[in-house]
Amino acid sequence: MSTRAQALLRIPCIAALAAIVLGCAASAADPAAAIPDREVSTVSRWREVDRLVEDQLYERAASLVAGLRSEARAAGDVERWTRGLIQEVQLRT
Repeated sequence: MSTRAQALLRIPCIAALAAIVLGCAASAADPAAAIPDREVSTVSRWREVDRLVEDQLYERAASLVAGLRSEARAAGDVERWTRGLIQEVQLRT
């Protein structure tokens, strides 16, 4: 096969690779687009917990954490359930 033929065969591969790279770059530019709505909601609620702790509203923060822990348990998310359990115990003691 000639060098010109090889070069012509590489063009579709290069175009496909460029499309993949550009697609990844677009996702990286908008991180919220890559995160499901449920996770964004969970992250924002953990931020609310942090704000309540800063404001020394421990009981309200503990109630919010209890809800997050309950949801994590129902979803089978051991990591988030553990985080919620530890945080809730810290807030209630």
